[in-house]
Amino acid sequence: YLLWKTHDDGPVATISCTLNKTNVPVKWFCENEEIRPNDKFEIVSEGNIYCLLIHNVNKADSKKYVISIGSSYRTCHLEVVD
Repeated sequence: YLLWKTHDDGPVATISCTLNKTNVPVKWFCENEEIRPNDKFEIVSEGNIYCLLIHNVNKADSKKYVISIGSSYRTCHLEVVD
C-alpha cells in the first residue's frame, strides 16, 4: 500500500509490501531501473514488511515502481498531484 507523510525535510511517500515469508531477497525498481539507496530513496524492512521511502516527493516521481521478490513482482503506479 501507499502512505504519504510530511517530515521536516519535506514530503515522503512510502510504498510497502507485506510478504508471507521473512528474509526474502527483494529489489525495488523505478521504470525498470534498480533503485539503490541514496538521499532520494530509502529501503527498509522489518520482519515480512518491505518499504520503499521516496523523500522530497514531487511530480517528477510520478512513475511505475516495482518490488521484485525472487521470480515474482508487484507493481505500483505513483501519481503525485498538486
